[in-house]
Amino acid sequence: QEAVAIAAHAQDPGACDNASGVAGVCEGAIALAWALREGAIEPPSRSIVFLFGDEFTQSSMWLDATSRKPIAGISADMLGESRERTGALPLLERMPDPGAVKPLAPDEHTAWGGRPYSAAKLAPAGLNVLARCALLDVAGIEPAWETAEHPYEGGSDHSEFLGRGIPGVLFWHFTDFAYHTSLDRIEHVDADELRRMSVAVVATALAAADPRPADLDRYLRANKEERNLRVQAALEANDEELAALWRTWTDGARQWLRVECLRIPPEELAPSTVAPKAVPTKE
Repeated sequence: QEAVAIAAHAQDPGACDNASGVAGVCEGAIALAWALREGAIEPPSRSIVFLFGDEFTQSSMWLDATSRKPIAGISADMLGESRERTGALPLLERMPDPGAVKPLAPDEHTAWGGRPYSAAKLAPAGLNVLARCALLDVAGIEPAWETAEHPYEGGSDHSEFLGRGIPGVLFWHFTDFAYHTSLDRIEHVDADELRRMSVAVVATALAAADPRPADLDRYLRANKEERNLRVQAALEANDEELAALWRTWTDGARQWLRVECLRIPPEELAPSTVAPKAVPTKE
């Protein structure tokens, strides 16, 4: 009765946007079904739902209709761009964290651009960590693969989940010179790139659908590394308020990861592991 959703919108007519996203998610569903049927992997403890339809609408309709508890939403958009032919880099758009409130290097927004985001709206979770680890795992198999991530900007199905208090991330490519033009054609799709990004999408969904105690140490180490990086950057910028936001965020992400991997009800966590409330920025 719990589910992780992957959404790939089908109404955009381009080869990259978003035929590549639909194709990658379809192939991911087929591969997952095969692996389950052949016993190559164990069935996840939560359902994985595949959504295809109009962007935004497909997710809001499912969220309105489902009897399952949504755990996370993953948007699969523009998965297959050839970097050589389009210049687009494979990206992870994180769910809103303090980088969306105030990005500091190494963070920067894409050409899509960020929007003002209030620190009071931040709801810490560890989905960013799961997605980042999935990208790193794929890069471990193909070391030449270069990816990047950026703060939350919105603009696809993950926003529908986030708007209802459900963690959500976006896997995509940007900036593509052919974006939303008639030049978005099949020759711009790189089959190897599509496979890499699709694997990362499905791996993230599986990680969220079946978190296990053995996963926790890796996630906590990744979360601690982010905490050290972000807090140090904020302190070097003489922004103690932002440093406090990142401490609060990573404390909350740590709590979320422990709850998920250990299946401990939040109320049973030791007081020291419960994240304090977010510190709002000054108006």
